[in-house]
Amino acid sequence: AEQKEILVLSKVNKPFNKELWRDKEKRLLLEKIREIDPDLVCYSTRSFLDHANQDLLRDIKSALPSSIFIAGGYGPTANPEYYADVCDYVGIGE
Repeated sequence: AEQKEILVLSKVNKPFNKELWRDKEKRLLLEKIREIDPDLVCYSTRSFLDHANQDLLRDIKSALPSSIFIAGGYGPTANPEYYADVCDYVGIGE
């Protein structure tokens, strides 16, 4: 069987910090993601970061157009339609 590359992203932030990723962190993350070039990207997140998460997922998706994206966690469970705009699959209630 063909081996697939899987990338799992999860970041813990202070609850009231609206800046999810600093520019330098985001640039380094996108560089590393391009280097890994995963077939599947799994993203776990909380609901209070929905807007910042969607922006980051759009950037990652544009860097990896052929990868499959799955979002899960509190945010996607509470608001699956919001994440379905960006991701291929949304896990709810997990």
